[in-house]
Amino acid sequence: LKETQRGFSYRQFSRRAGFSTSNFLMLVADGKRNLSEASIPKFARGLGLSESEEKLFEALVLLGQASSDAERNEYYGLLRRIRRARSKGVELKKAQFDVYTHWIAIPIRELMHHEDFREDPAWIAKRFRAQVKPSEVRRAITLLEKTGLAIRDDEGRLQPASPTLLSQPTLQSLAARNFHRTMWEKAIKSLDGVPQSERNITSVTVNLTAREYEQVCAEIDDFRRELLQQITAWHETKADKDNNDSGEPKEVYTLGFHVVPLTEDKKS
Repeated sequence: LKETQRGFSYRQFSRRAGFSTSNFLMLVADGKRNLSEASIPKFARGLGLSESEEKLFEALVLLGQASSDAERNEYYGLLRRIRRARSKGVELKKAQFDVYTHWIAIPIRELMHHEDFREDPAWIAKRFRAQVKPSEVRRAITLLEKTGLAIRDDEGRLQPASPTLLSQPTLQSLAARNFHRTMWEKAIKSLDGVPQSERNITSVTVNLTAREYEQVCAEIDDFRRELLQQITAWHETKADKDNNDSGEPKEVYTLGFHVVPLTEDKKS
């Protein structure tokens, strides 16, 4: 504001916004004070925002201050409703969020690797163990194409692609947590709904220092990368193609890794 408005000062802003203290803007800018629901309209008035801009500003503030995923989802939904007239870039960010919120999108992308894949929503829906509607499949395919996670070849057939997804960090992490939560729910349900011969769920309970925890996480990251490289290599070799030609079916799996604390040192 100092750069764009001649003669601007914290005192001038506070007076225009209706704050009793002259340094309120500075405290907020320095991260020493949060905006309350009562101070948001005042702050918007001090910034000279229009009515629609104030609503957008309020949604962004509430999203940034949300303390739970339930609140973040609520305020992100509010943010989406406010942004009726979106630019192409905002549309892409919304699609990137939705592609993880609609959990079937990523598995559908993996199904595209199958030689017998058919771009038939009814056929795709039947491939899922969970109940999935063809309309949900169509929505997921649209999202995959919009984000570039799926592309069409010269003959118009869908192919998986691997673009870099970029979005606001808060929304990106929220979308990822929504996706992880859904995948773990599928894993829990598989304990009773999937034969033990078709799933693998194991765990160990150990003592770890903070440094050992970091080392375990690094080992898991390395293992995950190596495992993905190995699976990719299987799919790229002629031997894998020969195995698939033998009639052995392929399925889409979710592979999960978790390291979570069960105790807490109340003194630290």
